[in-house]
Amino acid sequence: MLEIIFIVLPVFVVILTGNVLMKLGLFNSEFVEASNRLIFYVFLPLLMFYNIAVSDFKQVFSLSNLIIMGAAILMVFAGSFLAAKLFKLPDKMRGTFTMNSFQGNLAYIGLPVCYFAFGEHGLAVASILMGFTSPLINILAVFSLVLGNLKDFSVRVLLKETIGNAIVIACFIGIIFSAAEIPLPVFIDRSLEIITGISLPLALLCIGATINFYHLRGGITAIGLSAVMKLVIMPMLGLLGVYALGLTLGINEQAMIIMLACPTAAASYIFASTMNGDPDLASGTIVATTMMSIITFVIWLHLLGTA
Repeated sequence: MLEIIFIVLPVFVVILTGNVLMKLGLFNSEFVEASNRLIFYVFLPLLMFYNIAVSDFKQVFSLSNLIIMGAAILMVFAGSFLAAKLFKLPDKMRGTFTMNSFQGNLAYIGLPVCYFAFGEHGLAVASILMGFTSPLINILAVFSLVLGNLKDFSVRVLLKETIGNAIVIACFIGIIFSAAEIPLPVFIDRSLEIITGISLPLALLCIGATINFYHLRGGITAIGLSAVMKLVIMPMLGLLGVYALGLTLGINEQAMIIMLACPTAAASYIFASTMNGDPDLASGTIVATTMMSIITFVIWLHLLGTA
């Protein structure tokens, strides 16, 4: 158990460091905003491309795991939408609550945890899973807000968040390189190795810098329900799917379950803000699930037999 704690702890120590640096004034909102743009449009896409491109596609790709992960996301999407009606959440909250319950922080939290838990192989597996499921997640995020009667459907937003997503594009280019076994020139390989080294640390620092416990005010019921859906039910569905298909619980399956166990994505706040959702609920859920995932990641890694 102690070894598992040491797997998860570095991720959250770096997140805490970002929060402390922000409070000390060594970080400011302008720096964090600029860094987030660099991470989202440059560093993470390069990281995803590089890790997938240099991996053995046959070893890291699993159609069964992809189907299980997609099915778990769809089931939580449907279940959370029904739960919003069952608990009679206000109209403004419904779409945001639904979105918060399935949209995980795969890039900023999932990738680092998979890397520390499973190494380069786990990071490549997680990158491919993210590449294939991100379009589905973004489509469902838009649908959540539409079904919550928050705003008319926007094809432009849908296309931008799926086909036009830099990370998704980088993943698919990386998949082409990996599947076709296209080698990277040595100087490009080494350059990418240097550049991508900044991606995960900077992403974690920025997550910490943006955490504000003020956002936990109000919406406790919705935040609690989303936390259970995201941190417990979704990965549990993934684990049940592995057993149902008779798969061996190897690194590929473990990485898939950890990706399902990620806290709510920071992107939920952006969706809620731009599509007339509930930004306060999104912020509160992001903070709550990120803090709670310190414990739930340890529990899931223990249940998965990681040591």
